[in-house]
Amino acid sequence: MIFTLIFAAGVTVLSQNAHIGGAQGKALLTVPMIGTGKWDDPKRPALVREAGVPFQFQISDDGQTAIVQVSPRNLAEVATLDDLVKKEPRAKLYRAEKDSQADVVAALKALKKDFDGASFTHPGPGTAKPAPAVIPAN
Repeated sequence: MIFTLIFAAGVTVLSQNAHIGGAQGKALLTVPMIGTGKWDDPKRPALVREAGVPFQFQISDDGQTAIVQVSPRNLAEVATLDDLVKKEPRAKLYRAEKDSQADVVAALKALKKDFDGASFTHPGPGTAKPAPAVIPAN
């Protein structure tokens, strides 16, 4: 009986995490740009690194806001992201299950007139790229 309950709980958590990490688990948010632009303090979107989620971003037309696509891999990352967004009054989180696509596109086009959500699927200017690997010397 106990084994059955543990197994059912594990399957439930795994299915929730798989749903979040899939294509339907991506979310868009707008956050302020932070950083001075210097080597030790590059310009970057606020919050997303602290949340620990994979992300890509585009910079708004005025350069003050980032339009960010995040891909939380599990429920803990979603909760962290939600908490960070609630603490930043200039941040707004858009989720497919809560916001209509038309409203989201209109809000994002107000920030970036040529915004196209399809551009997040192909890395280009203004998107996060993986850091180069560092190979230690022997």
